[in-house]
Amino acid sequence: MIQLRLLIIVVIIFILAACTNEEITIEQAMKKSNIQFDSIAHVKEMDKGHLALVFYENNEQFGLGLLKKKRNGWAWEIGNSSRPDSKVELNWSYSSLNQKLPLFYGVIHNDAIKRVVVETKDTKKEAEIIEAANRRIWLALVDKPQNPPVNIYGYDAQEAIIFTTES
Repeated sequence: MIQLRLLIIVVIIFILAACTNEEITIEQAMKKSNIQFDSIAHVKEMDKGHLALVFYENNEQFGLGLLKKKRNGWAWEIGNSSRPDSKVELNWSYSSLNQKLPLFYGVIHNDAIKRVVVETKDTKKEAEIIEAANRRIWLALVDKPQNPPVNIYGYDAQEAIIFTTES
């Protein structure tokens, strides 16, 4: 009888603890993983809300992270950062995020660029342009990890190429 009462008390404690636990936010997951950031520029949820790409800023660094939704909230998986050069019309980076989600991304500094296209020997992909609070970000998800050569093109409203990485 005492064991049954003890079991009931333990079950009640676990139920109450589960009900009072708050879900871990993206910001909390980043802090828990010691990711330094001043602000989050944009969050793109994917895979029916089970994954999120977070674009963040830290001093002059611009970063990208992949988070996964767990039972108790978000958990940091992997990420990277770079220092975009504001003198370049369009910055770009590539990451396979440890083979989990290969993508090209960057910051657009030239307001005349309206469309971005990434070409590799295996793929041609139009980028999504994201109007974040204080930056224009672009993102191109690809099906598999990519190898050079890579050419990135920025098009204006008249579809003229006004930026290219092509030599």
